Amino acid sequence: MFAKAFITLACALAVSQAHAGAAVYSGSAPALAGNQAFGGMLGLNFTIKSGLFQLTHLGVFDDGANGLSRTIKVGLFERVGSNWVTVAGLALGAGTANVNKEQFIFKSLSGQPIILDAGTYSIQASGYGSGERNFNTNATGTNNLNGADLTMPIEFNTFGGLLDNLDSVFSNSSTLGGTISEGTFPNCTGTETDCFFRHASAFGAGTLILNQVPEPASLMLMSLGLFGLAVTGRRRRTQG
Repeated sequence: MFAKAFITLACALAVSQAHAGAAVYSGSAPALAGNQAFGGMLGLNFTIKSGLFQLTHLGVFDDGANGLSRTIKVGLFERVGSNWVTVAGLALGAGTANVNKEQFIFKSLSGQPIILDAGTYSIQASGYGSGERNFNTNATGTNNLNGADLTMPIEFNTFGGLLDNLDSVFSNSSTLGGTISEGTFPNCTGTETDCFFRHASAFGAGTLILNQVPEPASLMLMSLGLFGLAVTGRRRRTQG
């Protein structure tokens, strides 16, 4: 029970670090209006190279940061072979308010904590269109195939190199997940079924909040430190 209490404390401290996720809006930037009314699937791929992470929230881009006028679906998927396997998903309905007036609206996940380990993942969203546009850094016609990282309006947190920001993908289908032939269309016109941009953070669509789970050794050190503080406090009370 002692160890469990410290794990709970560590997770609570991590969750309190708002917007510390794998791909999140940079709060220092002004709210953006969407620039693309695309109703299909928009995705951002990333890898967890090592360590464990807790998924706490999923979020969606809010055109103009004024609340949603359309229902937007968002999901996190793990790459298994050529398929994306669902990890978590939810829908934010039309009329969802943007209480914090930020670029993304986040919704916490209920139920048991979702822990992610090393692997390749994709955060995907669909449902944008007229009145609720997504943001596309390629909408001006620029598609950098040299690995440049265009991070507006998404800021990617690598957690000190534990995560890699990969490519972005869209599908003309609004179905999330599914089978994707990666690399088939590295420079696409928008007419293909699946299309990959060879840099990451191309879309303001789906996003998420991840928090690093302390390793057992770190939890033990934390436990010993807090135990030492408790013993010291007890001695002071005894001496008093």
